[in-house]
Amino acid sequence: MNKHILLVCYVFPPYPGIGGRRWAKFAKYLAKKGYTVHVINSENPFPEVSNWTQDVQSGNIHVHSLSLRYPRVLITQPKNIFEKIIYHAWVNILPLFSRGTIYDRALFWKKMVLKHAFNLIEKHQIKSVIVSGAPFHLLHHCLEIKKKFPATVLLSDFRDPWTDGKTYGMGALSKKRLEYEKNMEKETVLYSDYISYPSQDYVDNNFKKKYSSILKNSEEKFMIIPHGFDEDDFKNIPSDSLLHPHKKVKFLYAGSMYTGIYHILDAFVNSLLKIKAEMPDLYNRLQIDFYTDTVQYEKLFKNNSLDVVRFHNPVNSGEYFSKITETDFIILFLSFPWNLNLTTKVVESLPLRKRLLAFSDKSFVTDYIQTNRIGSVIYPDQNVNERFLNVLNNYIEGKDDFNTNFDVNQFSYNVLADNLLKKLIK
Repeated sequence: MNKHILLVCYVFPPYPGIGGRRWAKFAKYLAKKGYTVHVINSENPFPEVSNWTQDVQSGNIHVHSLSLRYPRVLITQPKNIFEKIIYHAWVNILPLFSRGTIYDRALFWKKMVLKHAFNLIEKHQIKSVIVSGAPFHLLHHCLEIKKKFPATVLLSDFRDPWTDGKTYGMGALSKKRLEYEKNMEKETVLYSDYISYPSQDYVDNNFKKKYSSILKNSEEKFMIIPHGFDEDDFKNIPSDSLLHPHKKVKFLYAGSMYTGIYHILDAFVNSLLKIKAEMPDLYNRLQIDFYTDTVQYEKLFKNNSLDVVRFHNPVNSGEYFSKITETDFIILFLSFPWNLNLTTKVVESLPLRKRLLAFSDKSFVTDYIQTNRIGSVIYPDQNVNERFLNVLNNYIEGKDDFNTNFDVNQFSYNVLADNLLKKLIK
């Protein structure tokens, strides 16, 4: 049996960002199971490196970093007038080279990535290929692998929605450019052996609705590959770190704060203001910590003198696990499309039996939390203050219905890697 796998993932350590975590963890566990993982990624254009670089330091993981081939000024925030001029120049130039979005970083990667992929496949007789997007043009580029090597098993992994999303410039595209992207997505779905996404809800309500009528094997083609947790990250942490009310009731938010959540945060702020005015003793028991690089929402709390809310710089994964053991609730503010699947923040709270508190419109995530009794949900169109007080009082009085027996092992990367191999290895 050939035990070589090719992974094409633009954002992969040492390239920083949460987009690299998913397949860094899979590569780690595939390597542990005796597979050699060849990775094609982008060179790192940033001074910092990925939080998960150490996870891929294995003799069985070989990373081949290709040159960026994309304007660096478009992937960073312009810092001065010169960079702003260059930024706007590229924004006007790139539409001449792209028929879809100009913000896809794999625009000019096709020839280069295929050359390296073909060489690796021929050299190691690779039969299993995984391509992960965003950037999504990368998925379409790599359909050429299936044409040249029809015996390969090609898995195209969507970490986010492509044409249904609003990120990567999709929300501002003209009808003609959006149709071009839709056609690429359609061809990717048709000609890949498998299409994966983290959420069953999205697969059922998007992929299957759009493509089942033109596919003969849609049930077999679409795979759910959820985000997972790494067992190694929890080795030095008590397996049951459930805290029960002490002087403070602590809430933790870590990571970027998504767009489209202003109305949710505003309702939360108003609830805190009401508690502060009417129940000062309860208010002073609260401690809400944000560890994020998204600072535009901070003023909502500061301008209202909500001193129980504190914003901090982001922390690395090791520090995050230390913080999470000391908190009572993992707080979530979710908007589309991030409420369509269990995010990394969610699944990494599960082994520590932390309660989730999701402020979100009704979605797959809110249904999952409630069905499995792993936390509480507050909808922005509810009486947010009444619902929040109910969550607080039930927790403080030990009356909440938290499911301590929820099966967390289904989200272990060790288990997820075994499930993946059953599909990839023929």
